[in-house]
Amino acid sequence: MLICKIKNCNKPVLVKSRGWCAMHDRRWKRYGDPLGLSPHRHGMGGTAIHGIWYYIIVAYPICDRWKLFNNFYKDVGEKPSYNHHLKQIDSNQPFGPDNFRWSLKKKKIKSSSNVQHLSKVYTFLSDIPPETLNAIYASREEGMDIKALCILYNVCTRVMLEILRNK
Repeated sequence: MLICKIKNCNKPVLVKSRGWCAMHDRRWKRYGDPLGLSPHRHGMGGTAIHGIWYYIIVAYPICDRWKLFNNFYKDVGEKPSYNHHLKQIDSNQPFGPDNFRWSLKKKKIKSSSNVQHLSKVYTFLSDIPPETLNAIYASREEGMDIKALCILYNVCTRVMLEILRNK
């Protein structure tokens, strides 16, 4: 039987955990810290950078250091602008301090005119293309949570809940 990796914890490890017992795994899911030492003390829940961190830990492999939001924030800093997102330098390696860069979002060109605009957040269900809706349904069936779906598909939470409710 495996024992929890946290110092001075002798509880058995969960089958699908990170080498932690149920208590430490629950603390990591709730606070981003298996020790539960800094529950929401960073005061950045709901900010753009916290949303980016949350999406990355859900959707990509990351280094152990970035499993804690505070470490991620120290390495990455503030988002340079609304038009930036994080990219991996080497997609074969996990996201980490030496494997990320800020990148500008690609501009989209409206087919009806030559006016360029940046991707926007969908705030009305009627604005979302059918192929995007199908991708949302597929991602949800694969287990992606609502917050990650909102970030990935640029859909506000209210509309995402409406999409999933009407499926």
